[in-house]
Amino acid sequence: MRTKDESLFGVIISYVNEYFDACGRSPSTREIEQGTGISRPTVQRYLKELCERGEIEYDGHRGIVTNYMRELNETCRVEMGNSIP
Repeated sequence: MRTKDESLFGVIISYVNEYFDACGRSPSTREIEQGTGISRPTVQRYLKELCERGEIEYDGHRGIVTNYMRELNETCRVEMGNSIP
């Protein structure tokens, strides 16, 4: 079994976060491949590994959620009250 290059994990997560900031959605594996220069099979293996480590949520398709995205979601929630004067 091949060993994984730890630096690629950071490259992929950084790209996903930057893409999310720019586009408002997570990128596809093809978009990650094009944006990072990492082959699509390698991107898929690394995404699966990141998911197994609990660093991202990944459903095997486009649905990638990083810790950064979770934090943004939590900080953007605003509870609306019914206190209209």
